[in-house]
Amino acid sequence: MLETLTIHAPDFDPSLTWLGAAAPVSLRDLRGHVVILDFFTSCCVNCMHVAPILHRLESRFERQAVVVLGVHTGKFDHEQEPAAVEAAMDRMRIRHPVLVDEGMRTWHAFAVRSWPTLVVVRPDGTIAAVAPGEPDEASLHALVTSELDRARARGHLAREPRSLHSARHETAADFRFPAKVARSQAGLVAVSDTGNARVVVWDSLGALLTVVGPGLEVDAPLDEPQGLVFDGEDLLVIADARTHTVVEVSLARKTARVVAGTGRMGTESLSFGATPACGTALRSPWDVAVFGDRLVVAMSGSHQVAVVDRAAGTVRALAGTGAESRLDGAGTDATFSQPNGLVRVNDDVLLIDSESSSLRAVHAETGATRTLIAGSLFTWGDADGTFGEAQLQHPMGLAYDGAHTLAICDTYNGKLKLADLRTGTIRTLVSGLQEPSGAAFLPGSRELLVADGNGHRVALVGLDGTVRPSAFAPPAITARAVSTAVALDAPTDVVRFFDEVLHVSAHAAPGPVHLTVIVTAGGRHHFALGAPYAVTVEVTRRSDLVIPSFTQARGLIPDSGSLAIALPLAVSLSGTEPVASELVLRVQSMACGERDHAAVCEPFTGWWRVPLVLGANGASTLVAQASGA
Repeated sequence: MLETLTIHAPDFDPSLTWLGAAAPVSLRDLRGHVVILDFFTSCCVNCMHVAPILHRLESRFERQAVVVLGVHTGKFDHEQEPAAVEAAMDRMRIRHPVLVDEGMRTWHAFAVRSWPTLVVVRPDGTIAAVAPGEPDEASLHALVTSELDRARARGHLAREPRSLHSARHETAADFRFPAKVARSQAGLVAVSDTGNARVVVWDSLGALLTVVGPGLEVDAPLDEPQGLVFDGEDLLVIADARTHTVVEVSLARKTARVVAGTGRMGTESLSFGATPACGTALRSPWDVAVFGDRLVVAMSGSHQVAVVDRAAGTVRALAGTGAESRLDGAGTDATFSQPNGLVRVNDDVLLIDSESSSLRAVHAETGATRTLIAGSLFTWGDADGTFGEAQLQHPMGLAYDGAHTLAICDTYNGKLKLADLRTGTIRTLVSGLQEPSGAAFLPGSRELLVADGNGHRVALVGLDGTVRPSAFAPPAITARAVSTAVALDAPTDVVRFFDEVLHVSAHAAPGPVHLTVIVTAGGRHHFALGAPYAVTVEVTRRSDLVIPSFTQARGLIPDSGSLAIALPLAVSLSGTEPVASELVLRVQSMACGERDHAAVCEPFTGWWRVPLVLGANGASTLVAQASGA
């Protein structure tokens, strides 16, 4: 049975390292403040989506008793290093202190199960909310406001709010976190200078042609340009991960136009049916390839591969259900984990599936998907050899020589590797790079330009393993606009932000499992009969073993006032030992209750974490009761 918990927040282990703080931070010292803990890992695209939400929240509550702290619990080996975390803070524009959670000590102390997770601590030190996944910004704003009002009424607020923001060093360089490199047939070169929110273009001799970005020579709505591809010698197509748009630039006319995306982040996966490209909100497009009028886009934020038809003005999913895992098959059945760098190879796009540390191939017409180098969300490494033996660690970039050689930016191993598509083998070409994330072969295919992200440089790498500075020098940086807080149409009250977790995990057997979660609003509230509801399902632990039959559903609240969510699952288990998994359910609807002797109906957002244990002794039919507080 689901229970709602009210507990005091544990304090931080004083032996852990803090970044961006003059001294170790203690929750006890922050009594009197609403504290928001952001449990994140730097590789996670969903965590990247949370960062600007928290930045805007910090701006809105700048002079109030609100403190945001990051807790970086790294997933990959590379992410355990404080230097890598500090670089990620710079790249993600984080200005609040971040705890380096070595050994997942803070993660376990707060019983966190997935990235990202927000924990909101009240001024009296008790936990107000725990919310896995990307938060609804208006609901988070309303929760913080209500907790401030509650504490003010009880006299719990600090008299003098503390600010823990520090004047952290921001890397100042003519390249800041360069991400991708593109080359045209005639030798034009473009680099996405991500940290400076611009794209720089040179001719084949290294002479500067133009700079693309907000208020620059080619004025374009860029904030975090990532993937690039030339379409002929005039058009340059850019995937921008932070404005969630695909932009087409004419180098001759010095103009830019958005060909897909609305400028706002989407909240849902793309459908396989075509929708208006500029009327559909996207989720972090990360790279792009050209197939005539069609653009194939790595949609990292929704774990899909998409097609933008520029002639028809439409966008649709080509492959990927939106679930985060690694499954091959038809495009409508396949799953991905943050697809990233991609290149065109005949009728396929080859792409890097970053979170599963895999190399995948997708047919550009049918979406049929297969895996060439296999990792998973939970397995990675650093091994050369045959494709069957090879291991990567969160790779992010690809380059293709047009014949049979792929260059793979093995980002978290700090290596550039060469894969031979004829022999199915891979070898390390260069080691010691600092998170390389993009590359392009130069004419003659004897050298590559490599975007060495954390090294803030674009290096020239020879096929003999030599590394030297490139001739493509960036122009001096200009002051970039700093985003400020924007007005937020937040609800004045939110019935529920998060409802806690099943204490005893349900045991599920391998094979088809029928899970039913019966949800009620709880407390003095009830769901409004006939009100529309939306359910989102996410497997936040072992998504390679648990596949839900759907990730989103809509309907109307039945006359019973409770909602029975029937969720068929496909459960697999390779070994004999039980394996821990977990689902997160989010329900959005309307709930009604009595307030001041009057009936009031308000927006309801409920989150439930449902732990599962996968094992041979589990059941094939499970029922869970979920009630708000």
